[in-house]
Amino acid sequence: MSAAHRRRRGLTLAEVLVSIVLAALVLAAVLSIYNQFQRSASAIIARIERPQLLTEILQRIAEDVDRLVDSSHEVTVTVENRFDNGYPIARLVLEKSYSDRAPEDPPLEEIVWQGHVDVGTNRIVLYRKHSGLMLEDKLLDAKRKPVEESYPYIPLAGGLTAFRIRVPQGINWLDQWHGKTPPTGIEVMLAVAEPQKTPRGNWEVAKKDQFVRTIAMDRTRIIPFAVEGVPAGSQESESDEKPGQLDPMTQTGPRGQLGQSGKAAAPSRSANSPPSGRQGGSQRSGAPRRVR
Repeated sequence: MSAAHRRRRGLTLAEVLVSIVLAALVLAAVLSIYNQFQRSASAIIARIERPQLLTEILQRIAEDVDRLVDSSHEVTVTVENRFDNGYPIARLVLEKSYSDRAPEDPPLEEIVWQGHVDVGTNRIVLYRKHSGLMLEDKLLDAKRKPVEESYPYIPLAGGLTAFRIRVPQGINWLDQWHGKTPPTGIEVMLAVAEPQKTPRGNWEVAKKDQFVRTIAMDRTRIIPFAVEGVPAGSQESESDEKPGQLDPMTQTGPRGQLGQSGKAAAPSRSANSPPSGRQGGSQRSGAPRRVR
């Protein structure tokens, strides 16, 4: 074989295979680094946006409570708490009814907030449901398809690790509430932080990582209160003055009245103050003294 023919021959099969393997290794390393940066960026964005999302959800729950719970309608509030796959989840039902409603008739308006653990992600998904005779959004609800009415629960947030609702009762907290009389308020807690397993086998989030909001029920209601230990009607303001007491500055009564003599008392003169006028003074009143 001549030298010119050796210079013109191409790569062997082994060289091609080695080149392909090296290129694949380099590409795999580049993709691994890219995926790592992508996961880090997603985690940072999620950590920034999730607190804002939880705050918006708490605000939405507060708006639902303020809109449905009032003294002009018959409102039923139901609070339930339980554990699902070790995660604390809650269910809140706000139902506004009317006086002539039959048991089989739909309510005037009903809103349900509840959590459910997703098997795929092993995290809590928060759902919201609105139903009843009143339309929440007349434009969208009027165009809702019949198939959409079969799935009234709408997922609003995922990746939660805790969803709890408690009812204050004096110095205690209740996990359950049923009845036509609404409670004075509720405490809603959401969390997305990594939980820790308790000795009982449940998942618990540290208090510093919990987002908590206390919501009052029917803020326009009249709340009677009284000062403890003081009978009603016996409280006096600090500015009230006792009858017959004179003002030490003006020697007048409570409303500018004069003393018992009918005239305002003259201000007292100190014993060390020099006499004025011609009364026993060694210095004459008149022209100033001439100084030589």
